[in-house]
Amino acid sequence: MAIDARQGENLTQIIPETEKIRYIHHPSVVFREEEDNWALLFHADTGKGFGLDPTGIFIWNRLDGKHSGEDILDEMKRKFIDMPPEAGEHVKLFINEMKRQGLIQPAEIDKS
Repeated sequence: MAIDARQGENLTQIIPETEKIRYIHHPSVVFREEEDNWALLFHADTGKGFGLDPTGIFIWNRLDGKHSGEDILDEMKRKFIDMPPEAGEHVKLFINEMKRQGLIQPAEIDKS
C-alpha cells in the first residue's frame, strides 16, 4: 500500500467508524498512475507526495464516496487469492493514514 505511517505512533487505535464511513479524494490531491503499476499522489495544498503500490491503487480507486472500508475489504477478498487474515487491519490502517495525511475526506456515514 506504500504510504508510510509515522514511527512511534500507536496506529492500532483505529477510529471505530472507519469501516462504515465512505471517503472521497481530497480535491487538492492529484493522482497519476505510472506504467510500472505504481501511482503517485500529490497534495497540492501541502506539497507532499506519496507512492501507491497496486494494492494502494485498488483501494484509492474505490474511495469514491460509494464504498466504505468494509465494502473495499469485501471486494478485495473476492478478487485476491490467499489474502492474509490481517488484511482487514491493514486496509483500516491505510485508510486512516490517508485521512491523517489529508488525502481523503469523509463523504458520508453509513447509518445502517
